[in-house]
Amino acid sequence: MSDEKTLSMEQFFSALEEKVEGLSSRVKELASENARLKGALIETAAERDRLKKGLEDSREATASQTEIADKVSRYEAERDEVRRRIERLLKGLEETEVAAAQAAS
Repeated sequence: MSDEKTLSMEQFFSALEEKVEGLSSRVKELASENARLKGALIETAAERDRLKKGLEDSREATASQTEIADKVSRYEAERDEVRRRIERLLKGLEETEVAAAQAAS
């Protein structure tokens, strides 16, 4: 009976050792996978930051282009107003010249 208990205990410990070895192997696999995922996370975070910076730069450029377009529109409106004033002045001068010429003749 003592031999049966010893055999039974040996089988129990052998089975237990196999399970511990299996679990140890799985823990090592998971640690390796965890390290790989951490590296991927760092790379992804760096890519996200790069894309975020690019988006901010694009927004700034768009805002700058909008400002420039607004300035161009204002300058065009001012130019048109100056042109109208000059045309009115020229027309007034021409009418004054014509009137002076008619008065002189």
